[in-house]
Amino acid sequence: MRRPWVMALGSVLLLLVSFVSPFSYLPNPLGLYHLVSGGYRYDPHSPLVNRFATLATPDPTPTLTPKLQRLIGLTGLDPLDPERPLVGYRVREIVTGQRPWNNADYAEALVEFRYAGGDARSYGIPVWQYGEYDDGVRRTGWRYTGLDRLFADHLALPDLPLAAADAELRPGMPQLTPIALDLGPALSGGWGSVLDDPRVRARWAPDGRRFLFHVGDTRAGGALWTASLDGAPPRQIAEHALDAAWIADGRLAYLRCQAPCPFGGRFELVVADPANGAERALGRVTGRTLAIVGTAVYLADGEALWRVSLDDGATERLTPLGAETYRSALAITPDAGRVAYGCGGDVCLADPSGADVLHIGLGYPAPWNALSGTSSVTPLPFPAPTAIPTTRLTSSLASLTLAWSPDGTRLAIAAGVYPGGDRGPELWIVDRAGRALRRLPIGPDGTTGEPTWMPDGRTVILTTFPRGGRRIVAVDTETGRVTDLSQPRWDAFAALAPDGERLLLWNGRGNFWLAPLMRRTAAR
Repeated sequence: MRRPWVMALGSVLLLLVSFVSPFSYLPNPLGLYHLVSGGYRYDPHSPLVNRFATLATPDPTPTLTPKLQRLIGLTGLDPLDPERPLVGYRVREIVTGQRPWNNADYAEALVEFRYAGGDARSYGIPVWQYGEYDDGVRRTGWRYTGLDRLFADHLALPDLPLAAADAELRPGMPQLTPIALDLGPALSGGWGSVLDDPRVRARWAPDGRRFLFHVGDTRAGGALWTASLDGAPPRQIAEHALDAAWIADGRLAYLRCQAPCPFGGRFELVVADPANGAERALGRVTGRTLAIVGTAVYLADGEALWRVSLDDGATERLTPLGAETYRSALAITPDAGRVAYGCGGDVCLADPSGADVLHIGLGYPAPWNALSGTSSVTPLPFPAPTAIPTTRLTSSLASLTLAWSPDGTRLAIAAGVYPGGDRGPELWIVDRAGRALRRLPIGPDGTTGEPTWMPDGRTVILTTFPRGGRRIVAVDTETGRVTDLSQPRWDAFAALAPDGERLLLWNGRGNFWLAPLMRRTAAR
């Protein structure tokens, strides 16, 4: 029989090597368990931490602290506040092992941010790539943090001047909305210093009170949610969906699939009513992008334009499109009399019957193989600060989105490019006859989001993604004036309200904000 003092001594030693530094740096059963299981959660300020469990994924607090200190006194969007400067912070918890791959190369710090006036919000700040690296000075530690994007200088870019205080159009002070959408893994796209994929796409409902959110890797089938400004809990509509759009009566239509959604496959077209959760499948269709006009859904694939009735699901094959259709680009006029779609690296216009086909040459090589579904261009893996490339290459089309004006007389074509080419992103304005009315540069490089027309049919709002930043761009199609509406440390995506008076803002880091759009009042 063991003596009590031996058992007591063993217990004390076990506690020491399990929780008390520096003894807990020694190999111990609890630490081994956390290393094998791939996860550990602890308070970095507590004296009771199993340091052996942190050897593979060291405490990121020393890396984050000087960066957090630099944010004191600043404003912005998440994790900052647009109106109240940051006055304090505290690292509450460190979590490791939250990724099923490369766990030793990733950790997350739960940080409480305190703002002037007494309010506080908490955010999970990721860090990644631990080890030695050389950025001009040899360093050892965490190379990237979710705070890095906040320190980029907010400068006017070529072809993209910042909005002055007396600008014709500028955003007002953003206000926090009650939308409580759990973004989950999609947050990595918001914090990452190398990703400008929004991972969360938002579309306003026609009533201007509700939203459709597409969350995750939308190219492979992201989750579909609806939420409203009244604070009601968000509702998940689908786990995997390719594209979705609102119907005028408040319902929505979407393409449902099994992730990963295959290129060139068939998908289920579904009509859903977010008010009561009712759904109706209209049948299986091809095409990855849909457009809705009245009581019909239009889809484009590599073969033709298709129209599906929202009433009975009847499917009709309209005009042939050809094998080089750029599948993400499709727009129908409000009167359903004119179709715009991507054709190779250009844009084509046609009547739904297939008559009067026009080809608008944008001058880019075809970026997409409709049969294999693979890009012919490999994007750069990491962005660099926006600058003139050292090597000039032929620009390749990286994004193409289309939108007709409210009266259906003009088409906005937003063309984004991969970095390193001899052309930057452009916004084209063409009429129904295919005549180019405007061809405007909207930045030095990068891709673009969807253009949205204001109700006056004069101004187009869209988000652009130059290397190292995100910009909210307003284009006056009558004067050709291009203005950058973004503000320091917003780093935000934007969606224009149907009334043209508000912007929904988010940067993928947790919250959604509503900012008024303010027009300059003419002097009397």
